[in-house]
Amino acid sequence: MFQVGTTSYVLKVRLSNYITKELLGEFYLKFVHINGNSRRPQPLPDWYVSRFADIVENQGRLPTMPSVPDMPEDAYSTTVLTRFSDLDTNQHVTTIQYFKFFTDCATEAVFTKYYTHFTHDMCWYPVMAFDEAMLGESKAGEILTVRTWQDKSDATHVFFACFKDWKCVMKALCSQFNTKGTNTTI
Repeated sequence: MFQVGTTSYVLKVRLSNYITKELLGEFYLKFVHINGNSRRPQPLPDWYVSRFADIVENQGRLPTMPSVPDMPEDAYSTTVLTRFSDLDTNQHVTTIQYFKFFTDCATEAVFTKYYTHFTHDMCWYPVMAFDEAMLGESKAGEILTVRTWQDKSDATHVFFACFKDWKCVMKALCSQFNTKGTNTTI
């Protein structure tokens, strides 16, 4: 447990090599306690906050990444129809499905030569960092517009925005280790 707030908590996950104990990476997951009726944040139960108060690792700030800039007019765009298999138990599209939508959009952008420096399926490029912000929710049977663009000063930074009815429901930044890809035979 990294942080416990009034309506949310943050978990810090470290991935390491079992044999060498080398740290391979870490990520943070922020969970917001949502009221099922209003769909708005609500205070965590007192018992939850007190139970985890003693094991909170750090009350410091989360690491920051560059923010997602305003989307340019020429951002690459595709549409996605959400399915029931994209949903979690709260009946909204899961974060990992948005990541899949973003990866598919990015790969389309590569194959249409929208991106510079990337030449293969984006799944072959190792991800160094991924930062996302959930701004809304989507349900099954909705048409989403997924848009992507590159940072003009650093081609390894790829940005995404996902829209439902012209409202941004998720935005993200994905940073790649390199632009060569790990499978150069594609």
